Amino acid sequence: MNVRSFAFLLISAFLIAQTPEISKSIYDKALISNEAYEMLDDLTLNVGHRLSGSENFTKAMAWGVAQLKAKGFENVRIEKVMSPRWVRGKESIQLISPRPINLTMLGVGMSVGTPKEGITAEVVIVDSFEHLDKLGEQVKNKIVLFDVPFVTYDKSVSYRSSGASRAAQYGAMACLVRSAGSSNSNTPHTGTLSYDPRWPKIPAAALSLEHAALLRRMSEANQKVIVRLNMEAEQLSDVEEGNVIGEIMGSKNPKEIIVLSGHLDSWDVGQGAQDDGAGCVIAIGAASLLKQMNIVPERTIRVILFANEENGVAGGRSYRDQNKLKLTKHIALLESDSGNGRITGFTLDLPGRPARQRGVNLYDNGNLKADPGLLYRFQSLAKFQEVSGAKTFTLGMSGVDVSPMVEAGSVGIGASHDMSKYFDVHHTEADTFDKIIKGDLQHNVGSVAILAYTLSFVSTRLQ
Repeated sequence: MNVRSFAFLLISAFLIAQTPEISKSIYDKALISNEAYEMLDDLTLNVGHRLSGSENFTKAMAWGVAQLKAKGFENVRIEKVMSPRWVRGKESIQLISPRPINLTMLGVGMSVGTPKEGITAEVVIVDSFEHLDKLGEQVKNKIVLFDVPFVTYDKSVSYRSSGASRAAQYGAMACLVRSAGSSNSNTPHTGTLSYDPRWPKIPAAALSLEHAALLRRMSEANQKVIVRLNMEAEQLSDVEEGNVIGEIMGSKNPKEIIVLSGHLDSWDVGQGAQDDGAGCVIAIGAASLLKQMNIVPERTIRVILFANEENGVAGGRSYRDQNKLKLTKHIALLESDSGNGRITGFTLDLPGRPARQRGVNLYDNGNLKADPGLLYRFQSLAKFQEVSGAKTFTLGMSGVDVSPMVEAGSVGIGASHDMSKYFDVHHTEADTFDKIIKGDLQHNVGSVAILAYTLSFVSTRLQ
């Protein structure tokens, strides 16, 4: 064991002797506090969904500023972000043959629209990208439907994100994808796509699981499937928005920063309760809880409500660029962006790890190796979570918003939520406040507050 690790061990032993009583007090206070639950109720009721570039996102920024000021945070501000503005407009899809049915769909974010008269064409159903490649030019002037069952989000999301360009490569007129989620309640899932500049941009939309299955049954019965797709979607000029920021200043080393964060934007469906209203109120609530208890951190705790996670990550990149000379002073950046399931622990995102594709976990199969000292110091923090039970500290992703800073060399931390029900509502009309379990939210606030408190010690370092 090197000198630095031994010193950390001694410090940890000292802190563990001092911390359990305070950790219990923090957690007990969280379990009786309604603050985060009431904040999320207010956000989802009075703002609702809030896509970047929309009037609702402007309302959400004002909401965030008001919350932070009301709770006594310092240096409350909005840091400028230039966000893309994508507008869904009216959209619909009708089955024309073999019998008329109005199908349930959601346009994929950042998709182009159809001509005014729509696109009417035969549907070709494929099971995979390999299946599409085998068909090749047979899909020309047709609509490709990727009917791929949901296994995991990481595997399913690739059809949403790149399916349109893969189909356009062979001359398809439009792309449909079976909803990349686990819900079977006729609630399709939206999300962003990425066009390959080598191929034409074609419209893309998600079908509900039920209607994707219906079209497959018709096709397998040798019935010719024809649909008419209408989408008014369009990309407008970027707009000026911002990351909402507030701080509790550190008493001993205020220039060293611990970030607690979520993203304030959501898709333009549902209420954005799980994704990521919950993450925002967990961040605010955890820091506010320490403030209410008159616990003064030795380092500054900075709450960030990021803009534009869903369709651009402009908020995260803007924060990196505006703070690039100060990133070495960021002790850790924590993000909660996996809903409101109970936090079971935290993940360490390695500083300087390579950029990843959205939805791809670079830590799968042990692809990335941690510095043993860094991993040891991180896992030592689990001792402070005895009272909460959030004790699983492992390698893993942090969050999309903080990833630009992690790639630039900062330590990222992700909140590991129980996600067993998350993809039932993720990016759908079903992401609503009524599905928030207050006890889970209180637990989550308490777990994050304990971690923030622990990290606030000047003597506790990860790097």
